Amino acid sequence: MHNRKSMSRQKLYDLVWFTPISTLAKQFGLSDKGLAKKCIKHKIPTPPLGHWAKVNNGKKTQKVLLPKLKDTEKQLDTVVFNMSSWTDPLVEQVKVKFNIKGNEGKTKITSDKPSKLPVIRSYHPIIAKLRNNVGKAQSFDKYSRVTFSSCPNMGIKVSKQSFDRTCQLLEVLIRTCKPMDIDLVILTEQYDSSQKAVLKHDEITIAFEIREKLKRIENQPTDNKPWYDKYTYQPTGMLEFELMEYGRGLRTKWSDGKISTLDNQIQAIALGIQQVFELKQLRKIKAIADAEQNRVERNEQLEQERLELIDKQRQLHLDKLAKDYKRSQEVMNLVQAIEMKPIQAAGQEDWLVWAKEYATKLNPITNIESIIATFNKIPDLDSYNLQNLKW
Repeated sequence: MHNRKSMSRQKLYDLVWFTPISTLAKQFGLSDKGLAKKCIKHKIPTPPLGHWAKVNNGKKTQKVLLPKLKDTEKQLDTVVFNMSSWTDPLVEQVKVKFNIKGNEGKTKITSDKPSKLPVIRSYHPIIAKLRNNVGKAQSFDKYSRVTFSSCPNMGIKVSKQSFDRTCQLLEVLIRTCKPMDIDLVILTEQYDSSQKAVLKHDEITIAFEIREKLKRIENQPTDNKPWYDKYTYQPTGMLEFELMEYGRGLRTKWSDGKISTLDNQIQAIALGIQQVFELKQLRKIKAIADAEQNRVERNEQLEQERLELIDKQRQLHLDKLAKDYKRSQEVMNLVQAIEMKPIQAAGQEDWLVWAKEYATKLNPITNIESIIATFNKIPDLDSYNLQNLKW
Protein backbone atom coordinates (compact mmCIF):
# COMPACT_ATOMS: atom_id res chain seq x y z
CA MET A 1 0.00 0.00 0.00
CA HIS A 2 1.32 3.46 -0.98
CA ASN A 3 0.52 6.92 0.36
CA ARG A 4 1.18 9.91 -1.86
CA LYS A 5 2.98 12.88 -0.38
CA SER A 6 3.73 16.04 -2.29
CA MET A 7 5.96 19.01 -1.61
CA SER A 8 7.13 22.03 -3.52
CA ARG A 9 10.24 21.89 -5.66
CA GLN A 10 11.68 24.75 -3.57
CA LYS A 11 11.25 22.79 -0.34
CA LEU A 12 12.97 19.67 -1.70
CA TYR A 13 15.79 21.91 -2.95
CA ASP A 14 16.15 23.39 0.57
CA LEU A 15 16.16 19.90 2.08
CA VAL A 16 18.84 18.41 -0.20
CA TRP A 17 21.15 21.37 0.51
CA PHE A 18 20.47 21.15 4.26
CA THR A 19 20.72 17.35 4.73
CA PRO A 20 22.94 14.82 2.88
CA ILE A 21 20.97 12.84 0.30
CA SER A 22 22.13 9.59 1.90
CA THR A 23 20.30 10.60 5.08
CA LEU A 24 17.37 12.36 3.45
CA ALA A 25 16.57 9.50 1.07
CA LYS A 26 15.89 7.13 3.97
CA GLN A 27 13.26 9.53 5.29
CA PHE A 28 11.36 9.13 2.03
CA GLY A 29 11.87 5.37 1.89
CA LEU A 30 14.12 5.79 -1.18
CA SER A 31 17.68 4.88 -2.09
CA ASP A 32 20.32 7.57 -2.65
CA LYS A 33 20.04 7.02 -6.40
CA GLY A 34 16.23 7.10 -6.25
CA LEU A 35 16.14 10.53 -4.61
CA ALA A 36 18.90 11.80 -6.93
CA LYS A 37 16.80 10.74 -9.94
CA LYS A 38 13.81 12.55 -8.47
CA CYS A 39 15.90 15.72 -8.21
CA ILE A 40 17.13 15.37 -11.79
CA LYS A 41 13.57 14.91 -13.04
CA HIS A 42 12.44 18.11 -11.32
CA LYS A 43 15.61 20.02 -12.28
CA ILE A 44 16.79 20.41 -8.69
CA PRO A 45 20.60 20.79 -8.36
CA THR A 46 22.20 18.67 -5.66
CA PRO A 47 25.48 19.12 -3.73
CA PRO A 48 28.52 17.79 -5.64
CA LEU A 49 30.82 15.05 -4.40
CA GLY A 50 32.85 16.25 -1.41
CA HIS A 51 30.41 19.03 -0.48
CA TRP A 52 29.48 17.66 2.98
CA ALA A 53 33.11 16.80 3.78
CA LYS A 54 33.97 20.47 3.22
CA VAL A 55 31.00 21.58 5.32
CA ASN A 56 32.02 19.27 8.18
CA ASN A 57 35.57 20.66 8.03
CA GLY A 58 34.35 24.26 8.14
CA LYS A 59 35.34 25.03 4.56
CA LYS A 60 33.32 27.25 2.26
CA THR A 61 31.32 25.62 -0.51
CA GLN A 62 29.32 27.01 -3.39
CA LYS A 63 25.57 26.47 -3.50
CA VAL A 64 24.03 26.01 -6.93
CA LEU A 65 20.94 28.17 -7.31
CA LEU A 66 17.59 26.59 -8.13
CA PRO A 67 16.91 27.30 -11.81
CA LYS A 68 13.57 28.75 -12.86
CA LEU A 69 11.16 26.53 -14.74
CA LYS A 70 9.81 27.35 -18.16
CA ASP A 71 6.08 27.88 -18.60
CA THR A 72 5.88 24.44 -20.20
CA GLU A 73 7.53 22.85 -17.13
CA LYS A 74 5.19 24.11 -14.41
CA GLN A 75 4.12 20.53 -13.64
CA LEU A 76 7.64 19.97 -12.26
CA ASP A 77 7.05 22.53 -9.50
CA THR A 78 5.33 19.88 -7.36
CA VAL A 79 7.29 16.80 -6.32
CA VAL A 80 5.20 13.71 -5.53
CA PHE A 81 6.48 10.78 -3.48
CA ASN A 82 4.78 7.40 -3.35
CA MET A 83 5.39 6.55 0.27
CA SER A 84 5.43 2.83 1.04
CA SER A 85 4.51 1.28 4.36
CA TRP A 86 8.11 1.87 5.52
CA THR A 87 8.31 3.79 8.77
CA ASP A 88 11.25 5.64 10.23
CA PRO A 89 12.20 3.89 13.50
CA LEU A 90 13.51 7.18 14.90
CA VAL A 91 10.13 8.83 14.31
CA GLU A 92 8.52 5.92 16.12
CA GLN A 93 10.82 6.55 19.10
CA VAL A 94 9.73 10.19 19.20
CA LYS A 95 6.06 9.20 18.99
CA VAL A 96 6.49 6.80 21.89
CA LYS A 97 8.30 9.42 24.00
CA PHE A 98 5.61 12.06 23.38
CA ASN A 99 2.76 9.53 23.47
CA ILE A 100 1.68 10.36 19.92
CA LYS A 101 -0.93 8.05 18.46
CA GLY A 102 -1.89 7.71 14.82
CA ASN A 103 0.10 8.11 11.64
CA GLU A 104 0.04 11.90 11.33
CA GLY A 105 1.45 12.81 14.70
CA LYS A 106 -1.03 15.66 15.05
CA THR A 107 -1.14 17.56 18.30
CA LYS A 108 -4.43 18.72 19.69
CA ILE A 109 -5.44 22.33 19.39
CA THR A 110 -5.91 24.02 22.72
CA SER A 111 -9.18 25.62 21.69
CA ASP A 112 -11.24 26.05 18.55
CA LYS A 113 -12.31 29.50 19.69
CA PRO A 114 -10.31 32.33 18.10
CA SER A 115 -7.82 33.79 20.54
CA LYS A 116 -6.23 37.21 20.43
CA LEU A 117 -2.47 37.55 20.58
CA PRO A 118 -1.17 39.66 23.46
CA VAL A 119 0.15 43.14 22.87
CA ILE A 120 3.92 42.91 22.48
CA ARG A 121 5.87 45.82 23.97
CA SER A 122 9.33 44.31 23.74
CA TYR A 123 10.37 42.00 20.92
CA HIS A 124 13.18 39.47 20.63
CA PRO A 125 16.30 41.36 19.36
CA ILE A 126 16.21 39.59 15.98
CA ILE A 127 12.51 40.33 15.46
CA ALA A 128 12.99 43.91 16.69
CA LYS A 129 15.76 44.47 14.14
CA LEU A 130 13.49 43.14 11.41
CA ARG A 131 10.69 45.47 12.48
CA ASN A 132 13.05 48.45 12.44
CA ASN A 133 13.77 47.67 8.79
CA VAL A 134 10.17 47.29 7.71
CA GLY A 135 9.92 50.96 6.85
CA LYS A 136 13.00 50.65 4.68
CA ALA A 137 11.56 47.80 2.64
CA GLN A 138 10.59 49.32 -0.69
CA SER A 139 10.38 46.14 -2.77
CA PHE A 140 7.83 43.39 -3.14
CA ASP A 141 8.10 40.04 -4.89
CA LYS A 142 5.66 38.87 -7.56
CA TYR A 143 3.37 37.60 -4.81
CA SER A 144 3.06 41.08 -3.21
CA ARG A 145 5.15 39.96 -0.24
CA VAL A 146 7.58 42.26 1.54
CA THR A 147 11.28 41.64 0.96
CA PHE A 148 14.18 42.77 3.15
CA SER A 149 17.49 42.96 1.33
CA SER A 150 19.41 44.36 4.31
CA CYS A 151 18.25 41.75 6.84
CA PRO A 152 19.00 38.05 7.36
CA ASN A 153 16.53 35.66 5.78
CA MET A 154 13.83 35.37 8.44
CA GLY A 155 11.77 32.78 6.60
CA ILE A 156 8.92 35.29 6.52
CA LYS A 157 6.94 35.48 3.30
CA VAL A 158 3.96 37.70 4.03
CA SER A 159 2.34 40.87 2.77
CA LYS A 160 2.82 44.19 4.52
CA GLN A 161 -0.71 43.94 5.92
CA SER A 162 0.12 40.64 7.67
CA PHE A 163 3.59 41.65 8.84
CA ASP A 164 2.64 42.86 12.35
CA ARG A 165 0.62 39.75 13.09
CA THR A 166 3.48 37.58 11.82
CA CYS A 167 5.93 39.27 14.20
CA GLN A 168 3.49 38.83 17.09
CA LEU A 169 3.05 35.13 16.28
CA LEU A 170 6.78 34.55 16.10
CA GLU A 171 7.42 36.46 19.32
CA VAL A 172 4.77 34.54 21.28
CA LEU A 173 6.06 31.26 19.85
CA ILE A 174 9.67 32.04 20.85
CA ARG A 175 8.54 32.95 24.37
CA THR A 176 6.58 29.71 24.59
CA CYS A 177 9.63 27.71 23.46
CA LYS A 178 12.02 29.50 25.84
CA PRO A 179 11.41 27.10 28.80
CA MET A 180 12.32 24.25 26.42
CA ASP A 181 15.71 25.93 25.86
CA ILE A 182 14.76 26.72 22.26
CA ASP A 183 15.69 30.15 20.91
CA LEU A 184 15.75 32.18 17.70
CA VAL A 185 19.28 32.72 16.36
CA ILE A 186 21.00 33.85 13.17
CA LEU A 187 22.86 31.14 11.29
CA THR A 188 25.59 32.03 8.78
CA GLU A 189 25.77 29.63 5.86
CA GLN A 190 29.27 28.28 5.22
CA TYR A 191 28.90 28.01 1.46
CA ASP A 192 27.96 31.63 0.70
CA SER A 193 28.14 33.49 4.07
CA SER A 194 24.44 34.35 3.79
CA GLN A 195 22.46 34.64 7.03
CA LYS A 196 19.10 33.24 8.01
CA ALA A 197 17.05 32.94 11.17
CA VAL A 198 16.65 29.45 12.62
CA LEU A 199 15.39 27.81 15.79
CA LYS A 200 18.20 26.42 17.94
CA HIS A 201 18.35 23.87 20.75
CA ASP A 202 21.78 22.86 22.03
CA GLU A 203 23.82 22.58 18.81
CA ILE A 204 20.88 21.62 16.60
CA THR A 205 19.07 24.07 14.32
CA ILE A 206 15.80 23.94 12.39
CA ALA A 207 14.85 26.31 9.59
CA PHE A 208 11.25 27.49 9.38
CA GLU A 209 8.92 29.57 7.25
CA ILE A 210 5.91 31.73 7.99
CA ARG A 211 4.14 32.42 4.73
CA GLU A 212 0.88 33.89 3.63
CA LYS A 213 -1.47 31.87 1.50
CA LEU A 214 -2.18 33.41 -1.89
CA LYS A 215 -5.17 33.54 -4.17
CA ARG A 216 -4.32 33.06 -7.83
CA ILE A 217 -6.29 35.17 -10.28
CA GLU A 218 -6.04 34.53 -14.00
CA ASN A 219 -5.44 37.67 -16.04
CA GLN A 220 -7.36 38.44 -19.20
CA PRO A 221 -5.39 39.41 -22.32
CA THR A 222 -5.93 42.82 -23.91
CA ASP A 223 -5.31 44.08 -27.40
CA ASN A 224 -2.74 46.64 -26.34
CA LYS A 225 -0.99 44.23 -23.96
CA PRO A 226 -0.33 40.97 -25.80
CA TRP A 227 2.49 40.00 -23.45
CA TYR A 228 1.21 39.65 -19.93
CA ASP A 229 1.64 37.67 -16.75
CA LYS A 230 -0.83 34.84 -16.92
CA TYR A 231 -1.69 35.07 -13.22
CA THR A 232 -1.89 37.69 -10.49
CA TYR A 233 -1.35 36.58 -6.90
CA GLN A 234 -3.35 38.20 -4.13
CA PRO A 235 -2.50 37.82 -0.41
CA THR A 236 -5.35 36.29 1.61
CA GLY A 237 -4.27 37.13 5.17
CA MET A 238 -4.21 33.39 5.98
CA LEU A 239 -0.87 32.36 7.46
CA GLU A 240 0.89 29.02 7.76
CA PHE A 241 3.92 28.01 9.81
CA GLU A 242 6.18 25.20 8.61
CA LEU A 243 9.32 23.57 9.94
CA MET A 244 11.71 22.90 7.04
CA GLU A 245 12.53 19.43 8.29
CA TYR A 246 10.99 16.23 6.99
CA GLY A 247 9.84 13.73 9.58
CA ARG A 248 7.26 11.36 8.21
CA GLY A 249 4.71 10.73 10.94
CA LEU A 250 5.34 14.02 12.78
CA ARG A 251 3.47 17.21 12.10
CA THR A 252 5.61 20.00 10.68
CA LYS A 253 2.99 22.42 9.30
CA TRP A 254 0.21 24.45 10.92
CA SER A 255 -2.07 26.99 9.30
CA ASP A 256 -5.00 29.33 9.75
CA GLY A 257 -8.28 27.57 9.19
CA LYS A 258 -11.94 28.50 9.01
CA ILE A 259 -12.41 27.75 12.71
CA SER A 260 -8.97 27.77 14.29
CA THR A 261 -6.10 30.17 13.58
CA LEU A 262 -2.38 29.99 14.30
CA ASP A 263 -3.02 32.31 17.24
CA ASN A 264 -4.55 29.53 19.33
CA GLN A 265 -2.20 26.80 18.04
CA ILE A 266 0.93 28.23 19.68
CA GLN A 267 1.15 25.45 22.29
CA ALA A 268 0.64 22.79 19.62
CA ILE A 269 3.33 24.35 17.40
CA ALA A 270 5.78 24.61 20.31
CA LEU A 271 5.21 20.94 21.16
CA GLY A 272 5.66 20.05 17.49
CA ILE A 273 8.95 21.97 17.42
CA GLN A 274 10.13 20.08 20.49
CA GLN A 275 9.27 16.77 18.83
CA VAL A 276 11.19 17.65 15.66
CA PHE A 277 14.21 18.70 17.74
CA GLU A 278 14.05 15.33 19.47
CA LEU A 279 13.96 13.65 16.06
CA LYS A 280 16.99 15.65 14.85
CA GLN A 281 18.86 14.77 18.06
CA LEU A 282 18.18 11.07 17.47
CA ARG A 283 19.27 11.44 13.85
CA LYS A 284 22.45 13.17 14.96
CA ILE A 285 23.24 10.37 17.41
CA LYS A 286 22.49 7.78 14.74
CA ALA A 287 24.62 9.64 12.18
CA ILE A 288 27.57 9.66 14.62
CA ALA A 289 27.06 5.95 15.36
CA ASP A 290 26.77 5.16 11.64
CA ALA A 291 29.91 7.17 10.90
CA GLU A 292 31.82 5.28 13.59
CA GLN A 293 30.52 1.96 12.29
CA ASN A 294 31.49 2.94 8.76
CA ARG A 295 34.94 3.94 10.03
CA VAL A 296 35.41 0.59 11.78
CA GLU A 297 34.15 -1.33 8.76
CA ARG A 298 36.37 0.71 6.45
CA ASN A 299 39.42 0.08 8.66
CA GLU A 300 38.60 -3.62 8.70
CA GLN A 301 38.27 -3.58 4.93
CA LEU A 302 41.58 -1.74 4.55
CA GLU A 303 43.28 -4.19 6.90
CA GLN A 304 41.85 -7.13 4.94
CA GLU A 305 43.08 -5.55 1.70
CA ARG A 306 46.50 -5.02 3.30
CA LEU A 307 46.71 -8.67 4.41
CA GLU A 308 45.75 -9.80 0.93
CA LEU A 309 48.37 -7.49 -0.52
CA ILE A 310 50.99 -8.89 1.88
CA ASP A 311 50.14 -12.43 0.82
CA LYS A 312 50.27 -11.42 -2.84
CA GLN A 313 53.70 -9.80 -2.46
CA ARG A 314 55.02 -12.85 -0.60
CA GLN A 315 53.79 -15.00 -3.47
CA LEU A 316 55.48 -12.71 -6.00
CA HIS A 317 58.69 -12.90 -3.98
CA LEU A 318 58.46 -16.69 -3.94
CA ASP A 319 57.87 -16.75 -7.69
CA LYS A 320 60.97 -14.61 -8.17
CA LEU A 321 63.00 -16.97 -5.98
CA ALA A 322 61.82 -19.91 -8.06
CA LYS A 323 62.76 -18.13 -11.30
CA ASP A 324 66.17 -17.21 -9.88
CA TYR A 325 66.74 -20.80 -8.77
CA LYS A 326 65.76 -22.13 -12.19
CA ARG A 327 67.96 -19.56 -13.89
CA SER A 328 70.91 -20.41 -11.63
CA GLN A 329 70.51 -24.13 -12.44
CA GLU A 330 70.41 -23.35 -16.16
CA VAL A 331 73.56 -21.21 -15.90
CA MET A 332 75.38 -23.84 -13.80
CA ASN A 333 74.45 -26.61 -16.25
CA LEU A 334 75.84 -24.48 -19.08
CA VAL A 335 79.06 -23.78 -17.20
CA GLN A 336 79.53 -27.47 -16.39
CA ALA A 337 78.93 -28.44 -19.99
CA ILE A 338 81.59 -25.97 -21.15
CA GLU A 339 83.93 -27.09 -18.38
CA MET A 340 83.83 -30.68 -19.70
CA LYS A 341 85.20 -29.50 -23.01
CA PRO A 342 88.97 -29.20 -23.46
CA ILE A 343 90.37 -25.74 -23.20
CA GLN A 344 90.14 -24.18 -26.61
CA ALA A 345 90.66 -20.48 -25.96
CA ALA A 346 92.88 -18.24 -23.87
CA GLY A 347 91.18 -17.02 -20.72
CA GLN A 348 88.62 -19.85 -20.72
CA GLU A 349 89.53 -20.88 -17.20
CA ASP A 350 89.02 -17.33 -15.90
CA TRP A 351 85.63 -17.20 -17.58
CA LEU A 352 84.62 -20.50 -15.96
CA VAL A 353 85.53 -19.16 -12.51
CA TRP A 354 83.48 -16.00 -13.09
CA ALA A 355 80.50 -17.94 -14.50
CA LYS A 356 80.40 -20.31 -11.51
CA GLU A 357 80.42 -17.35 -9.11
CA TYR A 358 77.56 -15.74 -11.05
CA ALA A 359 75.52 -18.97 -11.00
CA THR A 360 76.09 -19.27 -7.26
CA LYS A 361 74.89 -15.69 -6.70
CA LEU A 362 71.75 -16.41 -8.72
CA ASN A 363 70.90 -19.40 -6.55
CA PRO A 364 68.66 -18.13 -3.70
CA ILE A 365 69.19 -21.16 -1.48
CA THR A 366 72.72 -19.99 -0.76
CA ASN A 367 71.25 -17.20 1.43
CA ILE A 368 68.27 -18.60 3.36
CA GLU A 369 68.63 -15.89 6.00
CA SER A 370 67.91 -13.20 3.39
CA ILE A 371 64.80 -15.05 2.18
CA ILE A 372 63.35 -15.26 5.71
CA ALA A 373 64.26 -11.63 6.44
CA THR A 374 62.40 -10.44 3.33
CA PHE A 375 59.40 -12.63 4.22
CA ASN A 376 59.21 -10.99 7.67
CA LYS A 377 59.84 -7.46 6.38
CA ILE A 378 56.94 -7.35 3.89
CA PRO A 379 54.18 -6.89 6.57
CA ASP A 380 56.00 -3.83 7.94
CA LEU A 381 55.43 -1.88 4.71
CA ASP A 382 52.44 0.47 4.35
CA SER A 383 49.82 -0.02 1.62
CA TYR A 384 51.46 2.46 -0.75
CA ASN A 385 54.87 0.76 -0.60
CA LEU A 386 53.25 -2.66 -0.78
CA GLN A 387 51.43 -1.71 -3.99
CA ASN A 388 54.60 -0.28 -5.52
CA LEU A 389 56.92 -3.08 -4.40
CA LYS A 390 58.81 -4.49 -7.36
CA TRP A 391 60.66 -7.80 -7.46
